[in-house]
Amino acid sequence: MAGRIYYIPPAQTVVKIETPIRQWIVYKKNEMLIYNPDENKAFRIIFEYPVSLPFFQAFIGVLKEDFGLSELGYTLSKYERRDASLISIWVPPKQATPWLGDVTLEYRDNKLICVEFKDSKGKMASKSVYAKHVAFNSTYFPMEISTVYDSSPTATSEFIQLKNSRFNAPLPQDVANFQIPPNVVPREIRW
Repeated sequence: MAGRIYYIPPAQTVVKIETPIRQWIVYKKNEMLIYNPDENKAFRIIFEYPVSLPFFQAFIGVLKEDFGLSELGYTLSKYERRDASLISIWVPPKQATPWLGDVTLEYRDNKLICVEFKDSKGKMASKSVYAKHVAFNSTYFPMEISTVYDSSPTATSEFIQLKNSRFNAPLPQDVANFQIPPNVVPREIRW
């Protein structure tokens, strides 16, 4: 899959996928819009609680000291030093504990290098490893992200490689003014 990712402060990520299919994905705190222009179809997924999707969080999370977890209702449980790493463990909001477990963040040299999400039973749900960071305004952005999703009995993985990163560049007009056509009514899914 190839495309472009745009972050629009304070909390919107736009993904414009170019191959193998054309698709737009717009992610905000409690909502994700997926639009396929070739089929002229759209889906709007509305989350009951703010969620952190590993793919999107990789880009906006590094901008925040706590990976944006406190905005999602998580609270810091503890932190510790292990060798050259700073580890922090975050617990989900009480109302989400039937579905969500702890999140562990690992930083080394002020770079986020690993994030692990656990399910409500304490089992790993996903683990992302970040590498090849690029510095911008004292923030380190990962250019490679390897993620494993454990959906027992199988696990899947994805590898994201970012190239040609630009910061504070003007948005292309199609991104800045993106809207689905008025004749397309998104199918709404509550999750």
